[in-house]
Order: sequence, then C-alpha cells, then structure tokens
Amino acid sequence: YKEEREIESLEIKIEEMENRIAEIEATFSDPEFFRTRAADAAPLQKELEKCKADLDSFCARWEELESKRI
Repeated sequence: YKEEREIESLEIKIEEMENRIAEIEATFSDPEFFRTRAADAAPLQKELEKCKADLDSFCARWEELESKRI
C-alpha cells in the first residue's frame, strides 16, 4: 500500500516538473526575455537544470516501483 501511495505521489511530482520545465523553456524561447529580463537568465537556468535532475530522479523511482508491481 505504501508503494502505491508513493507511485501516485511520484506521478503528481512528475507532472509538476514537466509543467515547470515547459514554463521555463517557454520563457527562454520568448525573444523579449533576454532583452527585458536578462538578469533572470542565470537563476532560471539553474532552476531548469534542477527540475530536469529532479524529473530524472522521480522517473527512475517510478520505474523501479512499477517494475515491482508487475
């Protein structure tokens, strides 16, 4: 039961990370961003890298738990 709850939690976290990554990437692809908010680029890049690392970690754990269920 505990692993089922963890899988559900991971699915939510994965979706949140994917959404945040998409938001940051959309911000970077806005041509006005670097002209108007260039100072925000470095912190956003760090956040993007952390989100991607977290996403990889969440996905790996999800796959591990899913393989146990089968």
